Amino acid sequence: MAATADTVLRQISEPNNWKNWFPGLDSSTLFYETGVVKGVMINDSSRQYVRIVQRKKDEVITELRAGSKKIVSGWKIITYDRSDSATLQWYMDFNLRWYPWEKFSSFFFEKSYGLKMEQGLINLKKLVEADRTSIN
Repeated sequence: MAATADTVLRQISEPNNWKNWFPGLDSSTLFYETGVVKGVMINDSSRQYVRIVQRKKDEVITELRAGSKKIVSGWKIITYDRSDSATLQWYMDFNLRWYPWEKFSSFFFEKSYGLKMEQGLINLKKLVEADRTSIN
């Protein structure tokens, strides 16, 4: 992305900004813990949400909660010296048990999440690069 790491970090570390680029979250409500915005509700009635669990200098780690299921996800920013761009890696960690049907079902995760993640990165790239050109 032709943007600074700070510009990218501002978008990924603030749940208020997710609606601008994260597919499917444009009309989501915010998720609060102890009166502080920690994420967004995906489905209010079933208490499905994505919330930030850790912020680092170059990484934001989240968890998706859907009932008893928890999926860890995150964004890692990679920069290089003397570069005017940033690379963003969006990842998901699925903790599966040893059951064959769980392992087999993991093949469907890419179909479920892969396209949304790819579209989210495209949306974010357009957003931060447009932000950069509006400043210059």
